Amino acid sequence: MIKIDEEDIPARNLFVDSTKHGEIIKVPSCRRCNLEFSKTDDELRDVLAWSNDSITENQKLTKKMGRSLFMNKKVGYKRLSATGGKLFMQFNVGRLYPSHFKNFKGIFVWETGNPLRQHFKFAVMDNFSVAGVSSEIEKFSRIFEDVEVGVSGSKNIFEYRIAGFTKQLELVAFDASSKQYLYAAYLVYHQKIKAIVLASDNEDAINFYKMKEASWFAKFLKPKE
Repeated sequence: MIKIDEEDIPARNLFVDSTKHGEIIKVPSCRRCNLEFSKTDDELRDVLAWSNDSITENQKLTKKMGRSLFMNKKVGYKRLSATGGKLFMQFNVGRLYPSHFKNFKGIFVWETGNPLRQHFKFAVMDNFSVAGVSSEIEKFSRIFEDVEVGVSGSKNIFEYRIAGFTKQLELVAFDASSKQYLYAAYLVYHQKIKAIVLASDNEDAINFYKMKEASWFAKFLKPKE
C-alpha cells in the first residue's frame, strides 16, 4: 500500500520560518518520493545558502546549512577547500535538476488539480549548473513576461510562471483541460537560482534549441533596450 504524504513546493528546508510567510503550496505525494528527493532538496538549500547575499532569508539559510553540513564533520570538511585566501564549497550540481522537475510537477498539480501524465519527458536548465547559461535563461524568461506570477510562501522564497505552447511553438494561456503540445515553467528560488523546465509527451518538443529557431522567438533574443 502506497503511503500518501503532503509535499511542500518548494521543500520546507528553503523556509527558515514557514510561519512568517504566506500560503505555501502543498500537494499530495507518496512517502517514498519524498525520501528520494530529500538529498536533492538539501543540495538546493546549500547552494542558495552558500550564495549568501543581502536577502535576509539567504543569510538565515547559511546558518542552517552550516549546522546541517557539519553534523557530519568528515563529510563537511571534505567539501570545503581554500585557495588564495578564499573558501570554496563543492556541490553536486546534477542534484539540482530533480528538484526543478519535482517542483514543476507540484506546480502543475496545484494549478490544475491533476498530475502530469507519467510518460511525460522533461528538459531543464538553470543558471547555476552550467557555466555561461545565465544569458540563455534570461532570454527564455522573457517568454513569460505576460504570464501571471505564482508564489509559494513569498516572492523572496519561490515564484513561478507556467505556460502552454502549441505544436507551432506559439505561447497560449495555460489550460490543462486541453492537451497542449508543450508545457514550460520559469522557476525562481530566493531571487537567486532561476530554472526553465519543459515538459511534453513528445520528445522533440523538449528541445531548447528548436524553440530558439522558431520565428516568434526571435524577438526574445534581441537585447532589451
